Amino acid sequence: MKKIVLILVYFGELPAYANAFFKSVEHNQSVDLLFISDQPSDCLPSNARQVTLSFDDLKDKFQSEFDFSITLDSPYKLVDYKPAYGLIFHKYIKMYEFWGHVDMDMIFGNIDHFINNGMLEKFDKIYQFGHLTLYRNNYENNRRFMSDEGMNYRDVFSTPLIKVFDETQGMQRKFELMNIPTYTSNDFADIAPWKYRMYEVGKGLYNKPNQVYVWSNGILYRYYIEGKDVKKNELLYVHFQKRNMDISVSDQASKYYVISSHKIIKNAKLDYNFIKKHSYSNFFLDSYYYLKYQYYIWNRRYHKYVLGR
Repeated sequence: MKKIVLILVYFGELPAYANAFFKSVEHNQSVDLLFISDQPSDCLPSNARQVTLSFDDLKDKFQSEFDFSITLDSPYKLVDYKPAYGLIFHKYIKMYEFWGHVDMDMIFGNIDHFINNGMLEKFDKIYQFGHLTLYRNNYENNRRFMSDEGMNYRDVFSTPLIKVFDETQGMQRKFELMNIPTYTSNDFADIAPWKYRMYEVGKGLYNKPNQVYVWSNGILYRYYIEGKDVKKNELLYVHFQKRNMDISVSDQASKYYVISSHKIIKNAKLDYNFIKKHSYSNFFLDSYYYLKYQYYIWNRRYHKYVLGR
């Protein structure tokens, strides 16, 4: 019996990078994927199960679990409902010890290299961000989002505003207030949306001016330049938040490089010159990405605080 199931809820046309995500999941046969969507997919991995639902049907399913009127007007609001997936989708995940919510704009490395049996025995919650958080799959833990500690789930589910309930100020804070140990190591790369080059959020000096990401037969690495040397470290996954990544990958691909131009390169020689060439910083493109991200932030704040939605 597999111990972990990852839940992905996605509505609308699948992005170009969907097969890269699915391929990375397929190389992790120790976990399963529950894919809930209104879109059929011909690139689902062998360890995936699809449940086809319209968004209206999904909204009805969510509402049936609560005795108050919820607000779920668009798929984007689903980020606040992620902590409730263990309750809402319980009939699909009964056989697993852990369930987790994931995003599609990411590429997994080898999950077993980072999540081991010792962690699963010790923690009821592993990681703390929306792109991947795991929860122990039992009655009590699947209802801890309802705890009186911290952010109130009724308020979150009753407003159209995005409360980011699935991340640090929501569920992570709840577990801390309940004195329940969690595992929060940043074993991943969360790529900043406000820079052209691959720059990891929250890593500070860990970032190098020249770094690229390499997926090779199910293992993910960051390659970077330090002095005149090329070095690497292994990662659990890389998350391309708010980027339109043109990274379609064939089923036969065994190795590819994700570079600053947001594309994949295959069959290249990975050396000092390759990394320098494909990880440069561009002032004009950095400025463009920064302004684009600021527009996203201010547009969200306008809708939240001015329009109230």
